[in-house]
Amino acid sequence: MLKNLLLFGFIVMGSCTLAASNSDSLCYTLNVGFTYHQGFLITHHPDMLHLQTGHIEAYELEVSKKMCGAKPWHQAYGYPNIGITAIYWDLANRETLGNAFSLIPFIDFHLAGKGPLQLSFKFGWGLSYLTKVFDPDDNYKDIAIGTRMNAAILLHPSLTYRISDRVLFKTGPSLSHKSNGSIVIPNLGINLATWRGSLSVGLGKKGYVDHSRSTTFNKQTWWMAFGSASTKQIYPPEGKNYMAFTLSIEKAYRVSQKSAWSFGADYFYDSSLNDRFEAKNIETSSKAEASRFGVHGGYEMIFDNFSFIVNMGGYFYNKIPGDGSFYHRIGMRYRVGKSLIALLHLKTHFGKADFVEFGAGYRFKQKEKVK
Repeated sequence: MLKNLLLFGFIVMGSCTLAASNSDSLCYTLNVGFTYHQGFLITHHPDMLHLQTGHIEAYELEVSKKMCGAKPWHQAYGYPNIGITAIYWDLANRETLGNAFSLIPFIDFHLAGKGPLQLSFKFGWGLSYLTKVFDPDDNYKDIAIGTRMNAAILLHPSLTYRISDRVLFKTGPSLSHKSNGSIVIPNLGINLATWRGSLSVGLGKKGYVDHSRSTTFNKQTWWMAFGSASTKQIYPPEGKNYMAFTLSIEKAYRVSQKSAWSFGADYFYDSSLNDRFEAKNIETSSKAEASRFGVHGGYEMIFDNFSFIVNMGGYFYNKIPGDGSFYHRIGMRYRVGKSLIALLHLKTHFGKADFVEFGAGYRFKQKEKVK
């Protein structure tokens, strides 16, 4: 579910408009908004039906600032708002699920419409803290999640009405997801669907976006190598922690202000495979056979030094059955200076999380094709 929500968010972000309407051209020092949610827990697994005991509620406070054209990518993405939101969730099952608190950085895009009535889309990826989690003795009914601190995804498509120059009303559906990437089992995840209403107020000096900045772009290519490490668990719950490592190399082709395509090769070492070999009576000659090799193709959505990535790959060496021949990677990267990369990825087999990749990379000297 986490991978699917991220992928949907990337697709919508990539399709955002290239220019804002006159109404969207308003810029303020700061925007502050309050949102009320009401909805339900999505029981995406039949064993989770007992967790849905009532309607959930949430209260959200956000602070944001409109990107007014100081950098070329602002215009490429239609002058979005960037901010951070804090959310309190009443999950309507305090005995088993407890409550949740989320802190999520986000980007909010104008999608369509002119004048006071428009469509927008907010995408956020951050952290969520849960007051109740699985415990084999005290909370064995909570089969959804095993860690208090989790990744959180937020998707907010909105119908936006400008009441005045400074005040906006927004309404629409919301999808939220919380999970830990299989760092701890269980990890079925918590998925929430709500309908919401919000008011946002522009504070400080009133201004307008700068449409005059040049968006001339030169195509680029570069090589990058990166490595990562993490821990994971496999079923049954309360088992031991296993180490997982990744080494990768890839070549990227930046084709526009927003987009780059890439291909590369991956080496994965997952120590949990040794126990899975034993459980399936698969003979191995050494622990090194818990290795996998693959190749991938990818897409990168670029926001200056920050980017989201999506990869799809296939194994050409994989001794363990059951996970299939394909793997996927979705995540974010941040470039420090010209060459260093900090990264956070989630590796999956279709909808099933394999492990989180916490890592770093190095971008080799890039080539630029001048128009």
